[in-house]
Parts: sequence; C-alpha cells; structure tokens
Amino acid sequence: MKTAKEIGLKTISLSRLGSRYELYFHSQEWHNESWQPKASKFFPSILIITDKHYDVQSPYFRIFQTSSINKFMGSMSAKL
Repeated sequence: MKTAKEIGLKTISLSRLGSRYELYFHSQEWHNESWQPKASKFFPSILIITDKHYDVQSPYFRIFQTSSINKFMGSMSAKL
C-alpha cells in the first residue's frame, strides 16, 4: 500500500481534516452519494491508521484509530 505522500497527496492537519469533514456533514450533500441506501442515510466514519494516537473526536461522526487494519478488523469482529 502506498502512503499519501507517495501518491502525491498533500499532508493536512487532523484538525483541518476534521473541520472539512464536519462541514461536509452539515452540508448534507452526502445524502446524495450513490453508495447511500435509499431507505436510511448514514454518515461514514473516519478510520485513522497510525502508530501514534491523536486526540481527535467529533460529536457528529465516529472516529476510529488503530495501528493496523488487521487490528481494527479484529476489534470490530469482537463486537459483533
């Protein structure tokens, strides 16, 4: 898997990313996305994969943090 830097994405701060995501949440444009179920709309969560823990949270959507996708999937299957 390539990093964001390797594929040319600019690095932005998590607080700025969170602000953008909250603006998108409030815009309700996500209601019109093609992947949305017709009967019940839902806002996607954020998954941060990193060895460092960041103090980020939002009252509008869930933010998950993990050091690997395998750990994340393991933690989710334990809750089912």
